[in-house]
Amino acid sequence: MDPRASIPGVDRLLAAAEAGGLLERFPRSRVTEALRRAVDAARDAIQAGGWPGDPGNPRLYLEAAAAWLEADAAPSLRPVVN
Repeated sequence: MDPRASIPGVDRLLAAAEAGGLLERFPRSRVTEALRRAVDAARDAIQAGGWPGDPGNPRLYLEAAAAWLEADAAPSLRPVVN
């Protein structure tokens, strides 16, 4: 069986209890986008033979989405000397 078949759908990931914290802090559209990126990254990694862990575990996708959302929300301005 192809391990990509066990990757959960974005709807299932959004419905997971662990997604509640992300949905409270970020707009649903951003969470959905981050989860799609996580699922796409998993497909690519499995294809290349480098996915760590169980591809059916929603926690892995939610953690990746949270990391992307946090990084995107971080301030990007830095002080400069003029």
